[in-house]
Amino acid sequence: METGTWAYYGLQRLADNSAVFVAPQGLNNGWANADGEDVTFVDDMIRRIVADLCVDTTQRFATGFSYGGAMSYALACSGATVFRAVAVLGGGQLSGCSGGTQPIAYLGVHGLRDSVLGISGGRAMRDSPSGTTAAPGRSVRRRV
Repeated sequence: METGTWAYYGLQRLADNSAVFVAPQGLNNGWANADGEDVTFVDDMIRRIVADLCVDTTQRFATGFSYGGAMSYALACSGATVFRAVAVLGGGQLSGCSGGTQPIAYLGVHGLRDSVLGISGGRAMRDSPSGTTAAPGRSVRRRV
């Protein structure tokens, strides 16, 4: 039985040993990404993983919840050429959004009644004017 964050949101079981899962702890026990230090950390980690393991670099994804979701959003902004897609679960723009303006596949899931990171932050990331989360003319949004 999978429990807790280390269960990779059920993805590890679904992948049936066909994927490499990495769940790092952010620097200083968070993902503040001060001066881009966490993006650099992730970039360095990816280089090491790719050097040591057989990795299909076209199938690289980032996902996270809350602070981890904020970091996944920062990776969407800086790493559209590094990640195929990102999924942000209940995140906010806490880790910044700097880097390129290339589109990247993006899934955002946010609770309407989130009292910690309000829905307005989730909507702002979804509607990012920077162009990082949707190719022009190809954005598909479903509001539920």
